[in-house]
Amino acid sequence: MEDAGSHEQDDEEVEEGVMFIEAAKMGNADELRRLICSDEVRYINHIVYMDTYYGEPALHVAIRKNDAECVDVLLGCPQLDITTLSDYTALDGVNALTLCVILDRPAAFQKLISKGASVNGLDAIETPTVVWAASENRIDYMGELLCHGADVNAPSADGETPLYFSRLHGYAEMQDFLIKMGGIDRFDDGEPKPLKLTKRAEWSNRRRTVRALAERRYAEMVGMAPPRAT
Repeated sequence: MEDAGSHEQDDEEVEEGVMFIEAAKMGNADELRRLICSDEVRYINHIVYMDTYYGEPALHVAIRKNDAECVDVLLGCPQLDITTLSDYTALDGVNALTLCVILDRPAAFQKLISKGASVNGLDAIETPTVVWAASENRIDYMGELLCHGADVNAPSADGETPLYFSRLHGYAEMQDFLIKMGGIDRFDDGEPKPLKLTKRAEWSNRRRTVRALAERRYAEMVGMAPPRAT
């Protein structure tokens, strides 16, 4: 997985990234189109996907702002390798597809799926998007992910499946759906794995941290309180 820490960015690349980020923050789709078509821009793939020390990539900014036009422009760039999209994470550790699930951005989510973004990508702590969908109780997103080839039993870094996380949070409808789709829980010696309070606390803290960071950035960009994810 490639992130801001695994790619050495020179000053020119950072400068280009900042131009894209600023245009996305302003919702200036025309400026994004101009930059994409500019012969002076050398780092199209990285500046859309990768963090600079200035901030997160332009694509993540557009998703947070729920700016469908800017998302369309960025994903429409012919130089981009969309199949590697899930390998790039923003400062909070999530990739673009997972960000759409957490913040409930159906239009951007569908655009990413239609462009061929991997549905089995992992975030910075090796958590697949299906685990986030289960934890956020996003059945519609889960259905789309599975229809496009996501593994219903893709585990977290600790080995727990989406069904485990739906049990962890008490989402009965999500549990039923995952079971119908072939979901399994983890088993120890043939018995269902018990829900550990420590694991519940750890995951709840992770969710709160990511969501709070996402909401704070949204508020900073649009100058108002963001809608709360349900």
